Amino acid sequence: MKGFVILLALCVSLPCAAQKNLLKEFSGKGGVKQIWKKSVSQPAAVPQALRYARTVQGKILPGSKKPVFKQNVNLERYILPKVASTPVDQLPLLIVNPTSDQWAQAAWTYLSVMRSFEKFKEEMNIFLYYQSKASERHNLSSAERAVYMEKITQMHTKLAKLRNLIDAEEPAYKAAREYLAYAAETVSPMMRGVFTGQVLHRSDRTFEENEFFMRAPRTSRTEALLAKLPPRVQVYQASRNLPKGLRLAVLNDRESLLKTMQQLNQAGMFFPGWSVSTFNNAEELLRAVTKQGEQFDVILCDIIVPGGGGYYVTAMLRENGFNGVIIALSSYGEQKKLGQAMFDKGFDGMISQREGFEYGKEWPVQMMKRLSNYFYYRNLHGWKR
Repeated sequence: MKGFVILLALCVSLPCAAQKNLLKEFSGKGGVKQIWKKSVSQPAAVPQALRYARTVQGKILPGSKKPVFKQNVNLERYILPKVASTPVDQLPLLIVNPTSDQWAQAAWTYLSVMRSFEKFKEEMNIFLYYQSKASERHNLSSAERAVYMEKITQMHTKLAKLRNLIDAEEPAYKAAREYLAYAAETVSPMMRGVFTGQVLHRSDRTFEENEFFMRAPRTSRTEALLAKLPPRVQVYQASRNLPKGLRLAVLNDRESLLKTMQQLNQAGMFFPGWSVSTFNNAEELLRAVTKQGEQFDVILCDIIVPGGGGYYVTAMLRENGFNGVIIALSSYGEQKKLGQAMFDKGFDGMISQREGFEYGKEWPVQMMKRLSNYFYYRNLHGWKR
């Protein structure tokens, strides 16, 4: 088309004789046809601004390159799929040679729990769908979070009924546990890892309640007398059986506690001779250990912390080969079932402390005594960590 326009311009500007010769030249050699054919086969270039233009209410508006939407992995993995229960005659029961009554009871329990899960998933899917979309997601209030966590906890209790009946790899049961863990993490990132069913198979030691909670192997009148001594003397007595010069990391989201621990450590009143590093976010601790190569001998880890719960932190540290001591620092009470669950997740012990304990006076000595008990048991049994 461009060539054809040039030809017309030449015809207008040249004398008549020249116009005739020029037209004859082009018509004789098929020049006009060639120009027309070329203009049709090679359309004119579209300006960059209009290449991705769009029409809005009859107006042509320039636009950028059409965005490519990435597939939402969580949507495809958790929300959209339907969890189909296994036929009861194909259930992988954990009961060896069950009686007809045992089989019937296990099958009924399985079907009942999975029906509850189907209803739970149907209700949660709406919430999780919108939370999975950046344009629709919103920050939950504490009241909303409490309501969802109550539902998740109730469902977790129901799924726990299958723990000793059904093989953990049974597809529907496994999918339900994974969905529950995803839902909990979506409601509160601090719950990451709390509801996972992952169990760490340990060969370093076996679970024993008194040892896990690091209770004193024996009691005497001396312990009662020590409590009446001046604080600095108590600290000395509590720390003299501890290994020297260890590196301690503390993960907790209460800045008041972390600040107090640092001050007491510098004053020689909290694990004297040890170095104490503090973290208020799980990802910061994980990055320090797995990316920056920081070395710690002992980690005191809270269970509910930003960036991932204590269970998540422990699982990630163990997965990355961390062989140090991990002690749960929690307000939970010392219950055997809880201790076993923590042990199976990779914790080496637990210290129970009430909320706001850092404003008291006894806790530094109490913690050092508990750690002294841990090292006593470790030396007694020859634990690897």
